[in-house]
Amino acid sequence: EMIPHLRTALASRLPDYMIPAHFVPLDALPVTVNGKTDRQALATERFRATASPTGEAPATATEVLLAEIWAGVLDGGPVHRNDHFFERGGNSLSAISPS
Repeated sequence: EMIPHLRTALASRLPDYMIPAHFVPLDALPVTVNGKTDRQALATERFRATASPTGEAPATATEVLLAEIWAGVLDGGPVHRNDHFFERGGNSLSAISPS
């Protein structure tokens, strides 16, 4: 998987807050009939969480409760034990917003 390597490479050069929360792999950039980047088509690309689908399940009652809260806040699939809140799409506002 290329994404963890990309995240690691960026982390060696950028502060955490500058590393994108989501990476969307594309075979090619969509283009308009004029050959320019089609920004509208890019806007419709679905963001996919980059957390591993084979992550470790929450082990304690506290971890299970936190995973349920995170899943509600992040609007995404299962939350694993070693997931990173900001890498999964969380931000400072979603961290303090009631779900």
